[in-house]
Amino acid sequence: MIIFSNDWQNLLSEEFNKEYYQTLRQFLITEYRIKTIYPNMHDIFNALHYTAYQDIKVVILGQVLRTNYSRLS
Repeated sequence: MIIFSNDWQNLLSEEFNKEYYQTLRQFLITEYRIKTIYPNMHDIFNALHYTAYQDIKVVILGQVLRTNYSRLS
């Protein structure tokens, strides 16, 4: 499975073949079919398409928490 056309492909190809990733991938495919999920399935690795591994200095991971913004107005 080729996802990237840069150095990320060599770095992550082994992970993509592992059982945990295959299980996660199948789960996400199912969830995307029955629910509205963001980002779009084809945009999950978007940042890696545009930035080569050798250019990365730091990676910040986080989660956007769902809140009810209508209460603010």
